[in-house]
Amino acid sequence: MPIATFAVFRVTPGERVMADPVRLLKGLTTLKAKGIRYLCLTGGEPLLYPALVPVLAKARDLSIKTLVCTNGSLLTPASIQKLRARGS
Repeated sequence: MPIATFAVFRVTPGERVMADPVRLLKGLTTLKAKGIRYLCLTGGEPLLYPALVPVLAKARDLSIKTLVCTNGSLLTPASIQKLRARGS
């Protein structure tokens, strides 16, 4: 078994769009089936993604550990509690 397995996606600036939430949630199931155990969500700014909380919840349900890399400028006490409740 490999020590680390990573999925890396590279796009040019003109190709950048937000991920379709339905496809992303379905993709998490596929990643889990392929042995992915860790997911790092980076940006731009991941807190701008409207479906971030459902993505974190789905990853948690699949036992995929998550890391959200943010500059923190959009964090509020309420958003921190919501992320804590849904994340892993």
